[in-house]
Amino acid sequence: MAPKDHDLVDTGITFASGAAYGMTTVAVGQPFDTIKTVVQSSGEGTVAATRKVIAESGIIKGLWRGSLPLVLGGTFMRSAQFGCNDLARDALRDSSIPSFKIGGVVE
Repeated sequence: MAPKDHDLVDTGITFASGAAYGMTTVAVGQPFDTIKTVVQSSGEGTVAATRKVIAESGIIKGLWRGSLPLVLGGTFMRSAQFGCNDLARDALRDSSIPSFKIGGVVE
């Protein structure tokens, strides 16, 4: 595979993909973490804790309570992780460092 020039659009797409991953991680995982915390602190079962959180605060406000800092941090962290990984991989691929095959599979 011939090395390609890494342009600004590719870099932007990579950083945006990381940001989307960071937001999705929080959006999907936060309700589970909230319920886990309530179960640990109250000693109730999972279903009872879920009903309690929803009854007291509602679905959105209850299950995603405190998620803004996680969304901001996760979005920034994953965006930087994806972007830097992509840029470093391209820089190493385009460098004069010799490549080796491991077991004929990994290069």
